[in-house]
Amino acid sequence: GDAGYRAIATYLSGADAHAITDLAVDYVRAFIGHGVDAYSAAYPFESVYTSPKRLMMQEARDNVLRAYQQWGLRVPDSFDLPEDHIALELEFMACLADRAREALGASSGEHEPDDSAQKGGGSADELIAAQRAFLDEHLSWVPAFCRDVEKRARTAFYYGIASLTRQQLEADGAMLKEL
Repeated sequence: GDAGYRAIATYLSGADAHAITDLAVDYVRAFIGHGVDAYSAAYPFESVYTSPKRLMMQEARDNVLRAYQQWGLRVPDSFDLPEDHIALELEFMACLADRAREALGASSGEHEPDDSAQKGGGSADELIAAQRAFLDEHLSWVPAFCRDVEKRARTAFYYGIASLTRQQLEADGAMLKEL
């Protein structure tokens, strides 16, 4: 994660009045592309990386939606993108991790779990297993996505975000294997 943090910090420390414009242009280059084909950008949707024709709204989207529902999570109405967007998938992992931490704390007698930890149920072991499964089944595309961002980004900011994301998922995977 250090390289990603350094890239972001270096970019921000040298940012000037043009930084917002530079980031906007780089965002389009990295994540939107020229729209001619499915390979012109790093599209932040699991379906694009897992369907044969790199299309959105494919089977991965349906499967990830079922996983959210299984754990009692609802996509906010204000989120108007497909549910297999990287932001929602990472948020789901964070939610499962928070619930597992609370369940572990409750089982060790540290504190009483709050109501939000009980929505969707699950013991600490079940929540950790759910994280492992989601990482393997639904976040396996993210390293390729991050490599695509690293190839396309011209600013150290987006390069750093991609690097940091990839390294964090590797660390999460290693930690979940040990638990």
